[in-house]
Amino acid sequence: MIPDSVDKAKNAVRDYIQAHSSNEHWTLLQSEVYGLRLIEAKPYPGVRDFLVACRENGVVAQIISHKTRYPAAGKRYDLHQSALSWLSENGFFDAYNIGLSPEIVIFAPTRQQKLDQIRARACGFFVDDLPEVFAEAGFPAGVKKILFDPKNVYSAWNGGVRVLSWDEIRNSFFHGVLCRS
Repeated sequence: MIPDSVDKAKNAVRDYIQAHSSNEHWTLLQSEVYGLRLIEAKPYPGVRDFLVACRENGVVAQIISHKTRYPAAGKRYDLHQSALSWLSENGFFDAYNIGLSPEIVIFAPTRQQKLDQIRARACGFFVDDLPEVFAEAGFPAGVKKILFDPKNVYSAWNGGVRVLSWDEIRNSFFHGVLCRS
């Protein structure tokens, strides 16, 4: 669907498909990737260690995701169940490992509802991979913004702390600049 020359980052793939095909093809691809094929995805290196460090240090970690239950087009996969199954299969709910609870996983059908959940849950910090989430007028004031940018696409972003890896988030959060913020 895309040539090898296109970076396999989500935004690069999206931009290529939208420019060379259509937004509908992008939406159909998303339904397959986030539905049927999500189970094939691997967790980012360091994310487990970060969440274990949160648990060991008494930091309550929550997952708040902008995700509709079903794709806008394509097969009617339950995207919430796909995500929960992925988390379970990858040990995120294992009490002897990461120890997250499925109850702390929140799926918000709209970006505004995601912002409402961040506010309602009184998050002190929020990690996202999309700078536009932080740029929303309704992003809760006082919440520390951490942009997860593993492909180093947003080097010019200056809306908060930008990190390239989960190890960097963990080190910054527990041993660096974020723990003093």
